Amino acid sequence: MKLVKDNLKYLFLIFLTSILTVIDLFINVGRSANGDGLIHTVVPALFAKAILQGNFPVGWTDGFANYGLPLGTVSQQLTTYLTAFISIIFHNPVTGFNAVVFLGVLLSSIFFYFFLRIYFLPLYSFAGAFLFNFSPYRILNIYVRGALPEFFAGVFFPLLLISAYLIIQKKNINGLILFIISISLLTLAHPFMLVTSMFLLVPYVLFLLLNKLRSFKILTKSLFLYGALFLGATIFGILIASYYIFPLFFEIKYFYYGQTTNHLTPGNFLGFSNFFFYNYPYFTKLDIFDRGFWINIGFIESVLFINGIFYFLFRLAKGKVKKFSIFDFAIISGTILIFMMTSYSSFLYSHISFLSNIQFPWRMLSAFIFIPPIILTYFLSKLDKKILIGIVIFIICLLAFPQLYGKNYTQYSNDFYRFTSRNLDAVAMNTIWTTRSEDYPIKSQQWEIIEGQGKILNSNISDSSRAYQVFAQTQIRMLDHTFYFPGWKAYVDGNPVVIEFQSLNHRGIITYLVPKGKHAVVLKYTDTKVRLLGKIFTIFFLVFFIIAFAIRNKLKSLSIIITRLLENKI
Repeated sequence: MKLVKDNLKYLFLIFLTSILTVIDLFINVGRSANGDGLIHTVVPALFAKAILQGNFPVGWTDGFANYGLPLGTVSQQLTTYLTAFISIIFHNPVTGFNAVVFLGVLLSSIFFYFFLRIYFLPLYSFAGAFLFNFSPYRILNIYVRGALPEFFAGVFFPLLLISAYLIIQKKNINGLILFIISISLLTLAHPFMLVTSMFLLVPYVLFLLLNKLRSFKILTKSLFLYGALFLGATIFGILIASYYIFPLFFEIKYFYYGQTTNHLTPGNFLGFSNFFFYNYPYFTKLDIFDRGFWINIGFIESVLFINGIFYFLFRLAKGKVKKFSIFDFAIISGTILIFMMTSYSSFLYSHISFLSNIQFPWRMLSAFIFIPPIILTYFLSKLDKKILIGIVIFIICLLAFPQLYGKNYTQYSNDFYRFTSRNLDAVAMNTIWTTRSEDYPIKSQQWEIIEGQGKILNSNISDSSRAYQVFAQTQIRMLDHTFYFPGWKAYVDGNPVVIEFQSLNHRGIITYLVPKGKHAVVLKYTDTKVRLLGKIFTIFFLVFFIIAFAIRNKLKSLSIIITRLLENKI
């Protein structure tokens, strides 16, 4: 009972610290200036508009990059939909953004606390979660980058570790279910973070297996069987997200981004100063309106990791590493992650295309920020001095609290977030048939007759469809101020007509012919074969997963068989 009360007490404290972390976003009116926050407010606002029109799931979004883009295909799904629905409830896109940031702060800290609780007492686990919550990279993502999807993806990293523990250590079928759910939601939150999470998950799985199985023969078999299990569960979780992953993977070729095989951005490896100089610049030469962008590992984090390495080497030299501890996992995993953030790993990014999708090597910090708190918790538990916990928390507060602020809060109308002439994702995410979206004239009217004589009698416009009643005195060519993308189809009186989009005068814009006379014209955005197949796969694997969840108690017999097989009893 005391343990339950202690957990509740510390969970309440985590709730309070989570509020403190984001309170500046709520007490100020308007949106804080930051790097990516605008796009992660605009896109959900456009999703909210499409949803209110009855377009669900969202496919096409008018108003983005001037003439619209298929953000329903390429945007990170989980945070975008969450923010959109909260925006609808509160009638404010900024409130939606801020609320999802708070959820990300709270849930990631709670789940990480529960992971630490596997190995440590509540007080020490809280200290580790406290350090994690105020990691410089988290503060950077909230107040400087505004990188909501990447930040929210951190919710699922500790869940993956917890599920691996349940699967390997406890032989619990619920661990496999949690693992699949976490993989699926992580994919929908930010698919690139799947790569980053593996630098925590794989070493942790190896750590669990090495501790559990001492025989080389059994270990070899276990590595193979558990490897197959985790790989299969990972694929299954990704396939649940097929409606998003299939078109993202197969239709990215229609964007400039998809024309290159390696997406590593040069000059983004971390150097000595990022690790050993504690710096929160208010502005830099490139960042004036926003707060200055500077990757800072953190003073406490750097000291902890360096001391952790020395202690690890000392234990190795003294022959005290007879059984791996969670501390050893943290040192090994952290060392790999640091290597991946420095230029020494450039050859890996150059030769492994899927690895380059992370774009910026410092994004490995999204995994590394879990490492120093594990080391801290381990040291505190070994020293067992409560006064040290108070000192550490005081130092964290002293360093982190002054940085919990946004800059240049500006209040805009809701309509401001429902249109942007430029592609906030960068020009690389323009379609290959277009030039810069802001170079196209801004139009207040959706349609235009560019050849022949005629008039539009009435129109009905929504994000993913347009319906016109047309009277054409001659054959006319209609132009719809929409960037073409596979899936757009035009119909005249119910009969399909050819869409042209490669005219030099109207590059990348939908045009089509309408014959002489009075006609009902419909233009609508439909599923391609890839999108349809993705939705079918999602439904199939989701139904299969729900059935498996419903009969999970009966699957325990299968778990027992696997366990016996792993322990060489069959």
